Amino acid sequence: GDTTICSGDSTSFTIAALGGTPVTYQWLKNGIDIVGATDSFLVFFPVVVTDSGSYRCIAQIAGIADTSAAMYLTTILDITPPTASCGTVTAYLSAAGSVGVTPSMIDNGSTDFCGIGLLSINGGTVANYSCADIGNNTANLMVTDVNGNSSSCSGTVSVVDTVAPSATCT
Repeated sequence: GDTTICSGDSTSFTIAALGGTPVTYQWLKNGIDIVGATDSFLVFFPVVVTDSGSYRCIAQIAGIADTSAAMYLTTILDITPPTASCGTVTAYLSAAGSVGVTPSMIDNGSTDFCGIGLLSINGGTVANYSCADIGNNTANLMVTDVNGNSSSCSGTVSVVDTVAPSATCT
């Protein structure tokens, strides 16, 4: 079938020839033989933009050749930043008066066609909050895709203290 893929990823085309052995194969790109492509499969690793095109395979059994239907490969050069989506998270302080919030807690379904590579919050892997932060706080989420493109959004971390105070009388 047809395949759309990001540059740097991998993919393959495979055909099956029925009717006997031995079978010989020859893959073509845009109607031209691909030197050395003589298996029932054609692997692209890593895919590059110049791999885009129409592919067919000629299978030959006992002198009778048959050509596969065209399979199209479209390779995308990823220069598009991901779509960053932030939400609101409620973070409850521990008895020690602190709480850590990770990027995945504030992420609200960020997307990228080629894949998300890294999420960070306030420039790190964890944003730490304390009693001084009770209430709503802005958190910055940086979303970087697998090809290095990035975008950001701001979400809200609502820091809540539900731990009852304790007193020790002497």
